[in-house]
Amino acid sequence: MQSAALVTIIFLITYGELTGFSIATSRAVVMMICLLCAKILGKSYDMLSAMALSAIIILLQKPYALMNNGFLLSYGTVLGIYLLTPVLTDIFQINIVEERYGKKIAEPLKNLSASMGATLMTLPAIMYTYYEIPSYSVLLNLIILPFLSFVVGLGMAAAVVGCFFRWIGKFLLGTVHFILQYYELVCCTVSNFPAAVLITGQPGRYQIGIYYLIITVSYTHLDAADDRISVDL
Repeated sequence: MQSAALVTIIFLITYGELTGFSIATSRAVVMMICLLCAKILGKSYDMLSAMALSAIIILLQKPYALMNNGFLLSYGTVLGIYLLTPVLTDIFQINIVEERYGKKIAEPLKNLSASMGATLMTLPAIMYTYYEIPSYSVLLNLIILPFLSFVVGLGMAAAVVGCFFRWIGKFLLGTVHFILQYYELVCCTVSNFPAAVLITGQPGRYQIGIYYLIITVSYTHLDAADDRISVDL
């Protein structure tokens, strides 16, 4: 287990070097290394701590990245999934749906909650940067995200295996190519839907502050209510 974790860490660093260690890649690599190191040392893994550490490392190297849209979207997405998905899961009563109808019915609802959590957290950054809202982004994520792990995994495998067996590397990258073509086809199709993009203009900073204040108060209230229900039970 430890040796496998160490090899994976080496692969992650190699992948980061090959892709130029963008902000999103750096965040993902550091957080995954934290997870693997926790397993090696027999410690528990805290996602928020790993995310904070990755942000500190990135900002020490590139302080200006704090205002970079890639930084805001990358961390906002992870934070939204981590914090808001459990709340949305409770609101939609997905656990009850899973008990009654099984995992096959509940799984798409869980993915929908994760997509909504990420969208709610990153919406102000999108509006502030692009002055618009992609109307179908929540549903589009349900189609795209399931294949994302294959793209990353196959890309990493191709980078390593291709150094020794070129034809295998080509085959793996060919698979990635077709998945990316599928992404492009889906995105182009959805972009032609009615009201695919809503032009909102750039929101003011005070409006963004009010938005996140509402999110924070709502999250705190719902989380406290969930704790009270757990205690009563």
